[in-house]
Amino acid sequence: MADTATHHPTREEVANYTDRVGQVFVSGDLPESWGRVAGYLMVCDPEAQTAVQISQGTRLSTEEVGGILCAFAGARAIQQNGEPGGADTTFQMPPRAHWEELFRTRARMVAELRDLTGEELDLVNDREGRGPGRRLRDVHDLYSRVAEGLGKAREAGSRVPRQ
Repeated sequence: MADTATHHPTREEVANYTDRVGQVFVSGDLPESWGRVAGYLMVCDPEAQTAVQISQGTRLSTEEVGGILCAFAGARAIQQNGEPGGADTTFQMPPRAHWEELFRTRARMVAELRDLTGEELDLVNDREGRGPGRRLRDVHDLYSRVAEGLGKAREAGSRVPRQ
């Protein structure tokens, strides 16, 4: 019979995990410290933590953690509970529904930017790719590929059963 007891990771296991998430962020050209904070918020217990607790769990300064939390909260990547800057203010990962809405919003933005850059390409009429035409073409191509990938991910995700 499989063991169904919940495993509560040790501080060392949490530190190892947060470091690994930090390295994934580095591979995506984002600061390692951002990944460590994100990773910590995925596995910390209790799930709502103060900046001081997050600082201790990630081995980052409270000031650095505070800046990261402000950026994450501003991007709606985390939930902030309490008054900004308050000592008892806690932060946590939002529920799944929030992430789904956040990604839908970002996907719509990518599609809108793809369409907008396509319209502008028609306006500048720079088929040779000089000046703004080259830059617009590069950005348009990128947004087109991202929009296509997001569409495929959305289709694949719709086949994944909800927990």
